[in-house]
Amino acid sequence: MTNKNWYKGYKVIRRKPDGARVSAMVDILGCGAVTYEQGRLTEPAPGCGPLCVFESCVAAEQFWEGSSRQEIWQCEYLPSEHKTIWTPEKSLHLAQLPRGSALADAVRLLRKIK
Repeated sequence: MTNKNWYKGYKVIRRKPDGARVSAMVDILGCGAVTYEQGRLTEPAPGCGPLCVFESCVAAEQFWEGSSRQEIWQCEYLPSEHKTIWTPEKSLHLAQLPRGSALADAVRLLRKIK
């Protein structure tokens, strides 16, 4: 990774039955899931990229379904220069993602908001 500035953002995650935290976007993409842990640097899975975050808490709340299996976390992220997310099976342009989305080369969860 190049030397970039960290930005503040928000990540909507989904708790799997085993307790693992994965991106809520995994339901849209179908694969490429990585797990998130508080304070740990998370990067895209091999062959996938970049990660999705929200620029504001309001945007994250608009995407959040209010499910007990979903959580909103404040995070810090390294912005990606890419304008598309991809997995081996699918790709989506930033314009196709929920309003307020940003793409990240790395994400670190800071604290749970909801």
